[in-house]
Order: sequence, then structure tokens, then C-alpha cells
Amino acid sequence: MRIPENSILRDVRDWCRAPACRNAAWASNKTARYLQLSSIRNKNMRLTQQKFQLPFRLGLIQGRGHMDRLLSTALHEARAGRETPGPQHLPQDDPLFPKLWDNPCWLSFRLNFLALQFNNPVYGRIQQQLGLLRPEFVVLWSLYLGDGLTLTEVVRSSNFPKNTLSRAVNKVATLGLIDREIDPSDQRRVTLTLTEKGRAAVVSVKELMLEHERAMLECLSPAERLTLSDLLTKMVVATGSWPRDLDMTAAEAATD
Repeated sequence: MRIPENSILRDVRDWCRAPACRNAAWASNKTARYLQLSSIRNKNMRLTQQKFQLPFRLGLIQGRGHMDRLLSTALHEARAGRETPGPQHLPQDDPLFPKLWDNPCWLSFRLNFLALQFNNPVYGRIQQQLGLLRPEFVVLWSLYLGDGLTLTEVVRSSNFPKNTLSRAVNKVATLGLIDREIDPSDQRRVTLTLTEKGRAAVVSVKELMLEHERAMLECLSPAERLTLSDLLTKMVVATGSWPRDLDMTAAEAATD
């Protein structure tokens, strides 16, 4: 059914025709007609919000260009293959709803959201208790799990920028939390080891880290936790083949 002409649709068409829009295929009345009117009502069925949004399968509307197919696939994955959002009992007026179900960058959102649920309280407590910033504690934690690493190896296992961890190493070494030793067989190789003071610092906060993570996993069954561990491990191992920088030329070409 055709949506009646109004100022919102005219604005959409004007935006689609603007020079900033690289895909001229959008600039048509057909584009505006495909916009759906989404109404959000409260328990008394009073209208609280009304907005225009694109239907789920954007790739079927915009054409069969490369970027359109990517977008359609991403949204399909975001909803785990469902035509409608999953059964997580999240109301449509919850601000998380579009971030979960209408978000083509669904993986990065989920990972970042969950990571912040851990990082903010845990590293806030670590800074308060030990006086260490996150990169500084990351150095200690890396050496606690595998002592005798080089700076390059700590960078590889933590994915922080090398210059960030280089400053962190200098800080924790000054505090007496790690020792730096030159490898006798290779003068260019400097290994990092925890001191007793550094190990005690890690042990003093390890329990709170573990307890917070266990609380985050509480919503998953034991089998789901094992599956999640396998899937995330597979992705972490695969990062070595991922691009390190954004290829803006390829991104622009995909939108042409």
C-alpha cells in the first residue's frame, strides 16, 4: 500500500537525491514508498512514538549491488536468520532493540557492549585498588598467564597498540612490578617477568575478575558456554588474517 505523501517522505527523497548520496538508485518515489511507518504505543495503546524505517530485507529493495547484499546478509545474521527479532523478551521501545536487531554491525556492537560490562567495573576497581590503568594491568596479567614474554609478544596476545604497552611497561617496571632482562643469546631480545610484588598485585584482584565474569555467564547453560568459548576462540585465532587498516578505496567502490 502506498504511503501518502507528506513532509517526511519529501525530506527522505531530497536526502536521497543530495550530492552526498553516492548511490543514485535510491533517488526515486519507490524508495520513499518502501519506507514503513513504525508506531510505538504504551500499555494504554496511546501513541508515544512514530517513525519511518526501512523494512528488514533492505537488499531486496535497494537492488542487487554488492553493498546492498552485504547489508541484507548482515541484518539477516543480526536476527539469527529470523524474519522478526528473537524471543529475548525485549520491548520495542527499549533503546537496545534497534542496536540488537536492526544493526548491520551486530558483532562489533555485541562484543563492545559485553566488554564494557566487564571492563568498566573491573578496571575501575583495579585502578582504585592498585593505582594502575588498564594497559598497565594488561601487562601484568599477560605475564601472570605466561611469564618471560617480550613486549612484542605481550602486544600480540593483548591486541593493544605497541606504543601504549611500551609506556605501560615502563610504568610497571618503575613501580617494581616487573623486571626486564636481556636475553644472553640475543642482545636485542628483552624479556619481561613478574616480580613477587607484581604477582601479588594480580592475585589481589583475580578473584573479583573471575566472580564478575561468572556473573556475566550466568544466563548461559554449561553447553552454551562451551559453544561460545569455541566460537570466540575461532575468531581470535583468525584475527591474524584480518586487515589491520580500513581500505577506504574498496569501501567507496562498494557504494558506487
